[in-house]
Amino acid sequence: MAYTVTDYKTKKALKEDLLAGKRIAVYQPGPFSDRLPSNGVVYLEGPHYPRPHTWYAKGVLRDGVLIQVDSTKAPAGHARHRAAPLHQHTHTRRASR
Repeated sequence: MAYTVTDYKTKKALKEDLLAGKRIAVYQPGPFSDRLPSNGVVYLEGPHYPRPHTWYAKGVLRDGVLIQVDSTKAPAGHARHRAAPLHQHTHTRRASR
């Protein structure tokens, strides 16, 4: 499961930004960050850890940019320019007691 770089509290807010033409990048947290495709299907969840996930979505990436969430598509021409590279996101584990 992947996260959007912006920590959306609801799937509705994510879809609204997509329809507004905002560029939405995603990342895969943890040790499997290299498995996130630049093009194709991606599964999203939010809000970000440590808050409980309250929404899940199936999205489509093109050149690293989210172009579709469930049945909501971005405006035409939305993913023409490649997204700026993102820095590596990782979660840290708490030390066991």
